[in-house]
Amino acid sequence: MNDFLVTKGKTPASISEFNKFFDDIDLNKDGYVDKAEMARFIKGYLYPNKQDNKQEDKIEEYVLKIFQKYDFNRNGSLDKRECLAMLDEILLNQGYGKTTIPQFNRFYAEFDINNDGFISKNECTGFVRKFLGGPQTV
Repeated sequence: MNDFLVTKGKTPASISEFNKFFDDIDLNKDGYVDKAEMARFIKGYLYPNKQDNKQEDKIEEYVLKIFQKYDFNRNGSLDKRECLAMLDEILLNQGYGKTTIPQFNRFYAEFDINNDGFISKNECTGFVRKFLGGPQTV
């Protein structure tokens, strides 16, 4: 924390300031900052506007729901079969037919950023952002 403050031209934090800072992040008050608490802090730091935080929470919620529903083998990424099931359901729910091969190929070309044949949670976040009409950057 002090390194960060110094790089921003501010004075280092006192022990009591650091303790307050830590207590604000440690939401469950267990003496540790877990991944969810750190993610919430970073999100608040990057998106101080509450509306942005609500949008980010909504995006995160959709991504988690997608993975709960379509990550059939629970490996933490969506393979092509899992993505096809997701895309088919989205299109059918919007009144279109099943996913065509060109649609599927466009999806992969756009969202499989590292070209590994899988859609990670980060890559899925880009899809959800576009689907919701929000900003495309992570």
